[in-house]
Amino acid sequence: SESMELSLYLNEKISQMHDMYKQIIAPYICVTHEESVSKGIPIGFTSSAILANWYLSDFDADIKSKINPAYYGRYVDDILFVFSSPSIQPSEKGKEIINFIDSALGDFINHDNKGDAIFRLSDEYHSLPIQKDKLIFHYFDRNHSLAGLRVFKQEVENRSSAFRFLPDEHIESDLDKFAYDVLLNGSANKFRSIMGLAENETELSKYISSHILAHRLCNLTSNESTLKQITLFFRGENCIRFSRLWEKVLAYTLITKKYTFSRSFYKSIQDSIEKIKWHGDNDESDISSKIKTAMNEYADISLCLNLALLDLDVILNDTQETEQKELIPIRKMINGDADKVKLIERFRDSNLIRHNLVS
Repeated sequence: SESMELSLYLNEKISQMHDMYKQIIAPYICVTHEESVSKGIPIGFTSSAILANWYLSDFDADIKSKINPAYYGRYVDDILFVFSSPSIQPSEKGKEIINFIDSALGDFINHDNKGDAIFRLSDEYHSLPIQKDKLIFHYFDRNHSLAGLRVFKQEVENRSSAFRFLPDEHIESDLDKFAYDVLLNGSANKFRSIMGLAENETELSKYISSHILAHRLCNLTSNESTLKQITLFFRGENCIRFSRLWEKVLAYTLITKKYTFSRSFYKSIQDSIEKIKWHGDNDESDISSKIKTAMNEYADISLCLNLALLDLDVILNDTQETEQKELIPIRKMINGDADKVKLIERFRDSNLIRHNLVS
């Protein structure tokens, strides 16, 4: 049939993409990620999520047919089980999770200590590791309070699209309140229990997203302190560690028309990338160069994906007079840079812009 022919054609093209990707990274992955030389799918590829679902389709079917829990749901690599009458004994204190998984899911999940993983899917399901810090076990008894379950239900509802346009505490609070977690050892009420601070990428991302949404839909004045806090947060190593947020920060500065800050933030990214150095068992200067090139390309994509939303007649034509003087810093930044101009035009022509940012 026509649909089958199209499916086979697309499957062949996806296979070619992955083969080419693997061929390109082959000289480097054997040094940087030796455990992933023989298998794995690239993070970030659109097809990777499709392949991940396909690889676990047998796992889904077998869970439902052989165990049939009260509820089973999976979104790519996030899995939720609900068992109506789990057998947990008081004598198991401290070993409830291990014992329950061994007894209820023993045919699907193996208990081992290879690398950082305590559990892995069985060989039949590709021996995929389960991250121990993301394994959460909740026990609810009908004779006890279900407050925790109600809080979880409310949190899910609050994150739904129906609540997205309501004001929240992100708008009135400083970035620092959300960007860091306090690490404690013992009582939270004692100063000596504070061990340090850890950056919270998820909350920071939500904070910036809230501000982007609010500024796009409402007539809000931009907060200069937010830009200062962004500058401080993305200094040094953090600028590289949280590279996934570059595009979002640049989107915020463009939505608020802080174009001079957009330019300085992009320059700080370039400066941080230049300091990258590979520290491995071997002196692989070629790897350092490869990382820098890739990170610079990613920075350009993060920038140009946002610039494609602006008035291209102004930012791409340095001879044209304009009343939009605030765009001049952007025009100067890309003036004479053919690669950036090409990226911007390709994003606009292909309509692969962030449509949620278009008013």
